Amino acid sequence: MHDNAIHYIMFVYDKSGERVCSVMHGSHSGEYMANITKVKLDYPREYLTSISGYKRANGDDDINNAIVQSLTFHTNKGRHGPFGKETGKYFWYPSTGTRSIGFYGRCRRLSTP
Repeated sequence: MHDNAIHYIMFVYDKSGERVCSVMHGSHSGEYMANITKVKLDYPREYLTSISGYKRANGDDDINNAIVQSLTFHTNKGRHGPFGKETGKYFWYPSTGTRSIGFYGRCRRLSTP
């Protein structure tokens, strides 16, 4: 889900012919459930080659404190996205020559002053 930031992300994939759903990571309630965007790859003919996006430019360059504003999924057939707001500091994570690209991160609810 996205508007001015990525609120949550979830993956559905095929594992030996069975559909597997990941848990939703992030805040996924209320108004955020109304704006879900689905990306479907034409697997096995289409696969991820890189991921890019923007993180909030908050003066802290530590990726552990990043708020992801936008995501774009790049494949061998094109791109899906951008999803979210393309502002802040740009990032790009290319694959290392394989089809698999993993995700690692954490989520937490932000408090406002």
